[in-house]
Amino acid sequence: MDMPMKKRRSMASQAAARGPLPVMPDALMDQLVKGPMTPGEVKDLMLAFNKALVERAMGAEMNMHLGYRAGEPGLPTRTTRATTLAARPPSPITARCESICRVIAMAVLIRS
Repeated sequence: MDMPMKKRRSMASQAAARGPLPVMPDALMDQLVKGPMTPGEVKDLMLAFNKALVERAMGAEMNMHLGYRAGEPGLPTRTTRATTLAARPPSPITARCESICRVIAMAVLIRS
């Protein structure tokens, strides 16, 4: 028993289901299309337009994700207890504890 195949919708019907396409300003079209174009030129223009569109959308997504735009000062870096302790010079008490630990370790090694 064969399962019926789902009918694929064409790109035009998918676009029509989304609603009307955005209107391209005439000034932009005049800048992009300066006269008759060969199919290769149309393909190159579409590839360049798609690349610029995707890069712009990805940049906007990163700006939203990070919370600031590229080139602006970012959020302050988080400091953790470990980074704070590592940056601080050892106190005299810490140095004394370390030397006591060394003495105890040496005594254990000598006994064994």
